[in-house]
Amino acid sequence: MIHFQIINSNDENIRIFSFYQKNNEIISNNTTCSLNEITELSNQLYITLSELNNNLHNRIQLFEQLKGISYKLYKKCIHPIFNNNDENLKLQFEFDIETGFIPIEFFYDGFTFLVEKHLITRKIKHNNNTKIENSINQNVSISGNFNNDLSIKKSISEELNSISSLLSKHSLNYSGPNMGPIINKSEINNLISNCNIFHYSGHFTNNENKSGWNLEKNIYTISDFQNLDKVPFFLFSNTCGVSNNLTYSKFFLKLFQLGINHILFTTGEINTEFGQKFSILFYNNLLNGNDISLSLLNARRQFIKKYGYSNPCWLQYNLIGNGDLTLKTKEVKKNIKPIINIFVLLFLITILSISFVNFKKWYKENFENKIIHIIPENVNKEFKIFDKNHFYLSSHKPLRIYNNDFFTFYADGYDSLKVKFNLINSNLRFSTNKPTQYIFNNNLYNTLVLENDSLFINLVNNGLCDININNKPQNTNIYFGFYSKKNNKRFWRKINDESSQIKLNRYFQNDLFLKIEKDKLKNYFLFNKNNKICEMKLNISSILNRNSNDWIFIGF
Repeated sequence: MIHFQIINSNDENIRIFSFYQKNNEIISNNTTCSLNEITELSNQLYITLSELNNNLHNRIQLFEQLKGISYKLYKKCIHPIFNNNDENLKLQFEFDIETGFIPIEFFYDGFTFLVEKHLITRKIKHNNNTKIENSINQNVSISGNFNNDLSIKKSISEELNSISSLLSKHSLNYSGPNMGPIINKSEINNLISNCNIFHYSGHFTNNENKSGWNLEKNIYTISDFQNLDKVPFFLFSNTCGVSNNLTYSKFFLKLFQLGINHILFTTGEINTEFGQKFSILFYNNLLNGNDISLSLLNARRQFIKKYGYSNPCWLQYNLIGNGDLTLKTKEVKKNIKPIINIFVLLFLITILSISFVNFKKWYKENFENKIIHIIPENVNKEFKIFDKNHFYLSSHKPLRIYNNDFFTFYADGYDSLKVKFNLINSNLRFSTNKPTQYIFNNNLYNTLVLENDSLFINLVNNGLCDININNKPQNTNIYFGFYSKKNNKRFWRKINDESSQIKLNRYFQNDLFLKIEKDKLKNYFLFNKNNKICEMKLNISSILNRNSNDWIFIGF
């Protein structure tokens, strides 16, 4: 575990310390950052997050803005003292009550968010928690929508019913779903005091006067929790509607101080529909024997795979406490006689036989597809998409792609690009019979780049030359080099290993370099401008043997 301690030093700065053990030695480090800067960046993040959740149709661009702010926060807060490329580390951040607003779950290192690959938990200094067993016999209370808001009633009802079904499947004791309207706080007191695990989904109010769960005519606040006879071990507050989180976290940090050992709560304004889906993924993992922190990490990864990387819901869950709690699920044992077993088996075979006809269609519709956002990189307008039946599709909406699907991408002035997609175990692959790279404007471009749930497309301009790549030895890497006048240096772009042909602008006038790596030796060449560029020969063996008229050897 790597432990971070975040302290408000009361001089408009935040001190951050890190501690971890290596070879029986405690390694420590520390850094300082401006409280005003972190507060301002956190505000920007929550505003962008709110805009993103309210405009999911523009989520690709807005998510990039979110990543930019998250990267600045990471650089200012822990980048100076954290440099570890391992995965599944446990990172615990200890706050004082004034620094708990920092959105550590959004720290982005330029490549991934830390919560994508690590188990991240929060802790409050000087809490009064008592140590409990890591595994408990649970009594669960499932509650929601205490103020009976009709706009979220259906979604929350579906969420709580799904959680109830999961608990029943694992033979766990639970009460609920307990839905609003609820006016009397004593009713809520009984629900919370008589359980070890309490789940609540609904609205949260956060203002200068009061913070807490919305009731029909009141708010359930910290003082109400303080009056309880007993608090649960684990609280999941799946609430929506708070766009600014700078004081919101104080509510849950105070609950932790009251003795609730594990608290899972949301950051910022969250989409109710996807919040429902996330909580079900989380409980699926928790009820399969994982502890809270691993269940949260797995749920994040599953949500990304199912609903997309740029849907921010998976980032919006914070865990206070160690997260090492697991549930003791009950095993129901029945003494079934052999004859009953035979009837059960025959019944199952009958059901399977009846269902088999529709199974493939059902599986394909529900599982073997993926939502992908198409982003044309070099076409500003008139970008067109056609499906395998030559029907026109809107380029402004994401594509639902099935296994063995074909789509054609086209724009005036560019070559059409027909792409085949294969979807196996939710992994998307694509192939095309056209060159996948081309040289234009002093650079080498890829026609197709898949990043998470987005496919970036660079269509090839009409009229480019075809350049074949021949006789490439095994274990050889090839790069084109270009000279940047702006940066006054050369930069390199790798030719895809599977490429046998590239496209090239016939009017290319700049210096063109070639780097060939073989057996850890690098050979550098320059294209002979006395030759016609569209008649270029890329015979790699001949070039390496210095038998090419097109390429001039310039060094190792």
